[in-house]
Amino acid sequence: MPDAYKDVSNVVDIVHNAGIARKVVKLRPMGVIKG
Repeated sequence: MPDAYKDVSNVVDIVHNAGIARKVVKLRPMGVIKG
């Protein structure tokens, strides 16, 4: 159910702007393994 999850970009921006954490790098998935 996709509506149960928040947008990661928005969460990271809020945490960064609040001073709780700081942005260092942006990770991008290269692939998915299911098994």
